[in-house]
Amino acid sequence: MRIFGGDSEAFVDFDHQAHVERQRKLIPTEYATEQDMCVRCHHLSDWEIEGVSEPEIDGASESETGFGPTSCGACHSDVYNPTSTFDHELHVDLLEPGGNESCDECHEGGHSASTAIECVECHKNMGPGEDGQPFDYVAPSYEDAMHGSCIQCHESEAEKLDKPELPYCATCHYED
Repeated sequence: MRIFGGDSEAFVDFDHQAHVERQRKLIPTEYATEQDMCVRCHHLSDWEIEGVSEPEIDGASESETGFGPTSCGACHSDVYNPTSTFDHELHVDLLEPGGNESCDECHEGGHSASTAIECVECHKNMGPGEDGQPFDYVAPSYEDAMHGSCIQCHESEAEKLDKPELPYCATCHYED
């Protein structure tokens, strides 16, 4: 099954069986029925599961099964959250051969993000930018990044192409 990802070329492969197996691990079967597991994802619309086996679901489209849409973000909420681009393991691996087992080369007075030295202590090229602020290694959320890059272009191209609807949400977020 493929899930629409924003334009006609951007689809995400969706492995239904892998999601079913994940639910089986999360919900002990002695406490839940097969239908209970399905409802964890397929809760946004009315549907019946009686007589429908998993292979039928895997090979069928949403319209064929009558199952309603669900939101990937219901479980994969990280798409809505800013993401740190700082790779702690990479830094530990790079410093370990030099004998940083105590972590004090980067952390002053404890082992937490709040006690870490500023990036510019080692990376002189990451000093303040034009706005005087230090480099920010927190990337925007996937949602914000996609909306920012797509909407900016859609708005500028809408007038050129005489397509005033181009920047509208429904251009990318549509229902079949």
